[in-house]
Amino acid sequence: MQQKFVVPSKEYFITCDDVLRVAQTEQPETPSRFYIEVKGKKFPVTQIVRLANGAPHAWPCNSREILKKLGFKVEPE
Repeated sequence: MQQKFVVPSKEYFITCDDVLRVAQTEQPETPSRFYIEVKGKKFPVTQIVRLANGAPHAWPCNSREILKKLGFKVEPE
């Protein structure tokens, strides 16, 4: 499944596989308010979305919804 989102007038797409690929190769930043856990690592929602699709930045509310729609459990810190 692919999710689309728009950040200042530009469309980006992200899949569950994109998120899992990033989680295998990147180290998480310190989680802020919300995170997802992948193989024991807690990734801030904005970091994982930004890295998974190459967007320059991501907004927390969009990131939470995108990850939930992809089947990830978003947890509060």
